Amino acid sequence: MGRAIGSITLEGDKELVKALQSLGSKLERKFRRTAASQTMRVLRTKARDNAPNIRSKSDKSKQLRGAIQSKVNAKAGRPVEGHVFVNYNASKGKSARWAHFFEGGTKRRTVKSGPYAGRDVGRITAYKFMTRTFEQNRRSAVNFFQRLLRQQIEAHAKYQGAKVKFTGKGKDFRAGTFVEKG
Repeated sequence: MGRAIGSITLEGDKELVKALQSLGSKLERKFRRTAASQTMRVLRTKARDNAPNIRSKSDKSKQLRGAIQSKVNAKAGRPVEGHVFVNYNASKGKSARWAHFFEGGTKRRTVKSGPYAGRDVGRITAYKFMTRTFEQNRRSAVNFFQRLLRQQIEAHAKYQGAKVKFTGKGKDFRAGTFVEKG
């Protein structure tokens, strides 16, 4: 999957944590997985928007945008994890094995052998599109995730005939890794 650019850990908001724990582990995991999946989808779309426009004979921009994917892991007894990444594996759908050149940049390159040996092929400027996406959307992703969890809990409570209303705004959430601790 590649190197992690950043992460956000969600801890705090005692009302939300208490409400989640009262649901039971299966329902709690389902709500967390759903919220994480929708949050990752939004971040994936933003990363695709930030991806560089690459001018080449083959449309590499479209290939790069298609290779940006999201994934959520929600196994029993473990925290729900969400990932937005560039797929490098050609056997698993769209891939862009060269995407790291655009994220981190390259130094000046020359052809080492063959008929074009010694020819200067230039360098790639670092776009930092994944890093920029993470940094720009870190706080809003946390707020979006929290809002989705609250909506799911309130909808479930309403379906069960109970009334749950959250009073806090979740200001005690701390930003740090995109792994949600449960």
